[in-house]
Amino acid sequence: MKIKAIAALMKKKRRISIFDDEKNGVQWISDGYAAYPLYGLPELDGDTLLTVLDVPEKEREKYIVRRGMLPRALCFSDTDGTERRLPPPALISIGYGGEVLAPARTSLGLAFYSPEYLRPVSDGPFEMYERESAEGKMYLAVKSGFLLRALILPGEPNEEDIAQRLELLHRELISSIYRKAMESRKKTPEDQYSLAVDPETGEIME
Repeated sequence: MKIKAIAALMKKKRRISIFDDEKNGVQWISDGYAAYPLYGLPELDGDTLLTVLDVPEKEREKYIVRRGMLPRALCFSDTDGTERRLPPPALISIGYGGEVLAPARTSLGLAFYSPEYLRPVSDGPFEMYERESAEGKMYLAVKSGFLLRALILPGEPNEEDIAQRLELLHRELISSIYRKAMESRKKTPEDQYSLAVDPETGEIME
């Protein structure tokens, strides 16, 4: 787990929650959209957390840090009966509304999330799963083997607007590909009058 990557995410929102998992003796840190377990760290409170995140003293008053128990709506265990492994990622992201969004291919269709939320777990291989909350909503779980490393709540962008924009780009891209293919078939004057040469003898071939 990359603590510096987690710190960068928390510093953007400046609203941080610490969740105590008393059963497993682990604390989780969240910005409201993603949560990460703090394995190997001592128990933290608001002040010590900001120290770990390397927030300067003069900046700390700008942060809101709350501490509480794990939200019951989500499953923070390594395994969950509702989870389903996701297909390989589309390996594409889009800029929309001032944000970068990546699509996850779930059983309910595409779910968009910020790829920045994967940076804290990018220190090793991982797999993505979808899970269902107690309220029936889908969220994402990131695991390395059997170990849960992150929970991510998908965003809610205007999917119809995204679809229309992507459809327009798709048509223009296909048109561009077709035009380039046609242009590549046209011979230049040099091509029309070029001589064929035998690569072995160097003789001009008829």
